[in-house]
Amino acid sequence: MELCKNMSNKEQLILESVLELARSGADLRALRIQEIADKAGIGKGTVYEYYRSKDEILQNVIVYCFEKELEEIEEHLGGCTSFEETLQASLDYIKEVIRERAASYLLVSRAMSAPKEGTAQFLSQVTGRFQTILEQIHAMGIARGEIRSDVTLTYFTYTVSTALMGFAGNLGRLMGDCKEGLLGTAEEIEEYTRTMIRRSVGA
Repeated sequence: MELCKNMSNKEQLILESVLELARSGADLRALRIQEIADKAGIGKGTVYEYYRSKDEILQNVIVYCFEKELEEIEEHLGGCTSFEETLQASLDYIKEVIRERAASYLLVSRAMSAPKEGTAQFLSQVTGRFQTILEQIHAMGIARGEIRSDVTLTYFTYTVSTALMGFAGNLGRLMGDCKEGLLGTAEEIEEYTRTMIRRSVGA
């Protein structure tokens, strides 16, 4: 879980270069190591000093992105002192990700093979770390009387996670090409999500 902190500058440069190529619309499935090296401004041999293949690079891009996003989540929510602030910060964070980074993440995930064992283990740790964040939010909301005392952690986790994932999915479709079956504008979808969570767990 300390990938970003333990990564050398060149390793980070390689991964960031792949993300830049994804943002520019490059076909990552056809991407060659030489193109990654050119984007990073380093030699092809230097790339191979750190990674054995393009697929290994893509696997590490996914891990790198997840860790960075978790740090972003913790930063967004760290200063919140109420459940309402946390809810709004969560919605704002999702809007930022969908608007600025989701498209390139999707390209990377489509181009890579099935997750290797190390990547799968990391993603399992991500789930645990995210669960800890939800536990802290639940405890704070209960203590402040903003979440009903009968709302269990399991119910809270399921309800909030489902609502936020639905918000992200609909917002992604709204900003993309698939607009069939949309529930409304971005503002309306955000308000639906906020209302759903409040009614499900709010005091």
